[in-house]
Amino acid sequence: MLSLNGLLGVAGEAMAAQSAGVSVAGQNVANVNTPGYVRRSALLETRRDNGGVNLVGITRAFDRFATGRVVGETAQQGAADARSSSLATVESALAPSGSPTIGDRIQSLFDSFTKLAQSPSDGAARKQVLSAAGDVVNGINGAATTLVTQRAELLQQAQSTAVEVNQRLTRIADLNTKIADAGAFGEGAPSLRDERDQLVREVGERIGAKAIEDPMGRVTLMSSGTTLVEADRASQLSVSTSKDGNLKVEVHRPGGAVVDVTSNVDSGRIGGLREVRDKDIPDLQGRLDQLAFDLAGSVNAVHEQGFGLDGQNGRPLFAAPAQKDGAAYNLAIDASVAGNPNALATAKAAGDLPGGNDVALEIAGLAGKPLGLASNPAAAWGDITGTLGTKKSSADAELALRRDTVAQAETLRESASGVSIDEEMVNLSKFQRAFQASVRVLQTADELLAGLLRGA
Repeated sequence: MLSLNGLLGVAGEAMAAQSAGVSVAGQNVANVNTPGYVRRSALLETRRDNGGVNLVGITRAFDRFATGRVVGETAQQGAADARSSSLATVESALAPSGSPTIGDRIQSLFDSFTKLAQSPSDGAARKQVLSAAGDVVNGINGAATTLVTQRAELLQQAQSTAVEVNQRLTRIADLNTKIADAGAFGEGAPSLRDERDQLVREVGERIGAKAIEDPMGRVTLMSSGTTLVEADRASQLSVSTSKDGNLKVEVHRPGGAVVDVTSNVDSGRIGGLREVRDKDIPDLQGRLDQLAFDLAGSVNAVHEQGFGLDGQNGRPLFAAPAQKDGAAYNLAIDASVAGNPNALATAKAAGDLPGGNDVALEIAGLAGKPLGLASNPAAAWGDITGTLGTKKSSADAELALRRDTVAQAETLRESASGVSIDEEMVNLSKFQRAFQASVRVLQTADELLAGLLRGA
């Protein structure tokens, strides 16, 4: 049986333990909206020597499965978000609202040839044809330049993201050391673990990641088939371009080894940027090049057969692209026609000048004839915008799906590790009442002891 002095000790220990419980509940309430915060609990244990209570430590309600799922789903959302936003930029550049599209400009070119056919010797009509042809060239050149520029910007975005990843990898390695050191002294270091878990999620959002914790509390962080962080050693990520112009993602290990992980980077923001830059945009570039190549070839095949007002023939309207690749970027008005309206061919026979219009009519008629694999030039441009629209719709649908899956994963994590205000109010009341009762025990023991002393 405890002596009165022993009872004083038990009451004092109980007050300290219950006070710690109040403090932990208060921390939980204060951090209810803090990103990455994991609910704490005061772990109390009965003392064997005197039946009192000890505060053994502070535990975290950490669910590794739920947290890992959040990291994985966030990586998929990062990729979908990067692809959707990047394609939105491309879409606004290739098909700006309120401005004539490339399809509109091509149709205007054919319409100008129709007007020229009505008056082949009219200088104003000839200038209008050259102006319309220039608009087609500017539109196609501009679209090609936009796609090239967008690829360069996506490279910069990927490189900036890699810098963000490297900063977090270094910090995770540092936290590994601090957490292991705290564990050696019997401390759980919950705040450090919360910070590290949040950093792991941020790395995952950028390139995808999976964390495995060792017995010392350190995490090994893996991504894209290699290790990014191991104990106190952090690798560094680099993004550059390979010989074919596509993104190259490499991991530089602490010992100097370099691992090319490009083919494995298919999630996280960098994965989404890579898909747009090296798959979606090249596909659009190829289609735009095909349009420019086919359009120039189709118009030139007719135009070269005709004679201009100066009696010369064999001149192309467009500078014929040497090959399909790069045709859109290099499309131009042929030097023999540029700035020279009289060089425009309208008649197939020199003797029909100046009133012959069969060439002009034939070029105008190209508006309704097949161009490449398309049924007509308008359909060829529609194929490009349709492909872009399909890609954008697919990216938007994927993003919506990933937002839902992240929300579901967050709900699962919150149910296991999040703070419930109602539960914490109950805990606060419970610890408060226990503290008050412990104070009463202390006061009672003190009064009894005082009475014994007075009686003595």
